[in-house]
Amino acid sequence: MAVLLECKGGRHETSTLFQHSYGELSAHTDQQECPMTNAQEKRLNRIAERKGFRLDKAGHGKGHGRFYIMNLAEGSRMRSGVLDHEYSFSLEEAEAWLDTNTK
Repeated sequence: MAVLLECKGGRHETSTLFQHSYGELSAHTDQQECPMTNAQEKRLNRIAERKGFRLDKAGHGKGHGRFYIMNLAEGSRMRSGVLDHEYSFSLEEAEAWLDTNTK
């Protein structure tokens, strides 16, 4: 049985209870990223546009759920610096990148 304990600050904590064959209960707690809401995505889009960038959805497959930050003046994708996702960002990564980069 899994129980969502809390979703705060972009991460949620899930606790899973296991009952062993000998009757003892044990728990495992796992932390994962919370999906950002549509409102958060729109807010990041506005931030990007104010800075001269655009946030585009990466699409299907490996890039599903990831975004490109496009430099509108040059028409190029910005590098994310994330291994295996050289030019795509999660929304959390995009927010951090936009906080530290300007044109």
